Amino acid sequence: MGGVIGFSQNPETCNGAHSLVLSGSGTTTWLAPSIDPTWSFSSIVVGNNHKLIVPVGQTIHFVEGGELEVKTLGRLTLAGTLTSCENEWNGVRLRGVVDDYPTDLVDQAKFIGTGG
Repeated sequence: MGGVIGFSQNPETCNGAHSLVLSGSGTTTWLAPSIDPTWSFSSIVVGNNHKLIVPVGQTIHFVEGGELEVKTLGRLTLAGTLTSCENEWNGVRLRGVVDDYPTDLVDQAKFIGTGG
């Protein structure tokens, strides 16, 4: 996987909950079994200028309260599935910079959903 800088268990959230931080200007494609498909995540962060691709047939499970955050100029391309392993999760958060709202929305994160 390109651009992985942090990967740690977070036992405070739920048994087996993991955190993942992707950074740098690389691209990471989510492919099981590179990522254990039985893992669930409390947090996935797509850093500035990084791209995360979740292809068709790939699923990411989140624990209750988990979230996927896409930082400034990051990109999430989703053709697979984001779901909860138990109850509700907090969803996807897109971050960006506002220069002069509402006319100059600069450096925004992107979410690209494709049929899958």
